Amino acid sequence: MDDNNKNTPPAYEDEIDLRELFLTIWQNKFLIILITALIVTLASFYAYYKEPVYESKAAFEIGIVNEEVLVEPNILKKEIEVVFDVEENKGFEENKAIVHNVEITDNILTVTTRGLSKADAKQMLENVSKYIKTKYKYKVTDRIEILNERAKQMKKELASINSRIDTYKNKIKKYEQNIKIINEKRVNDKAQETLFALEEINNQRLIQSLQDKIEELKLQKQEIRNIQLKRVKLAMTEPYTHNTRVLGKIEVSENPVAPNKKLIIVVAFVTGIILSVFLIFFKEFIKGFKDYTENK
Repeated sequence: MDDNNKNTPPAYEDEIDLRELFLTIWQNKFLIILITALIVTLASFYAYYKEPVYESKAAFEIGIVNEEVLVEPNILKKEIEVVFDVEENKGFEENKAIVHNVEITDNILTVTTRGLSKADAKQMLENVSKYIKTKYKYKVTDRIEILNERAKQMKKELASINSRIDTYKNKIKKYEQNIKIINEKRVNDKAQETLFALEEINNQRLIQSLQDKIEELKLQKQEIRNIQLKRVKLAMTEPYTHNTRVLGKIEVSENPVAPNKKLIIVVAFVTGIILSVFLIFFKEFIKGFKDYTENK
């Protein structure tokens, strides 16, 4: 029983260590304040004199040709990153503006630029916009040219149909005139009644055949004019065919996005306290180790 009591440490040992901890901090409070104030002051100078950085952002809808995107979003994203040397947290050593980030959502490309002024950030984003719009514009142009050519062919076909209809109508007039002449002859010559009747029937049959052809051509004309030609013209308009475009307006931040002065000061304050406390206990450790060595 006595042996167990001897091996058991006093219950108040941890409490004494905790008191000594706070006592050490209290005794060195001025040093803690001094180190923290120094670090906060240096951080404040840095935040104050650091050049402000402004941000500009825009969303681009990738163009469509024949209901298919001009280019896959991932491919366009990589091209922008290569052409504009996109790097996260890149500095402004060489340029006053950079492309900061490119994000993809479906066929929407969101580009963020940063600059040392609002104008610089916006100008860089306009440069990206120009690149995106001109890179694959030829696909839209080629598609519209093909559709225009197709529309011209349809108009030529309509003109050809109209010409054929006019030709058939003229022939019908000719056959009707023949029937009129036959009827006049029939009155004057009863002996050839049967022959005149056969000629009349033949002309009526030819007229009926031409009228059927005219109706077929009218149906073709209606199909081309009201369906095919309208479909081609519609295919040349949005949303079926259009170049890459900006959705909404280019946004420019009114206030700098960096440096974050409040965050810098808060981090500096916390860092100052942690560093000063560490230095104090490190100093106490060295002192205790030295005293232990001397007493030994």
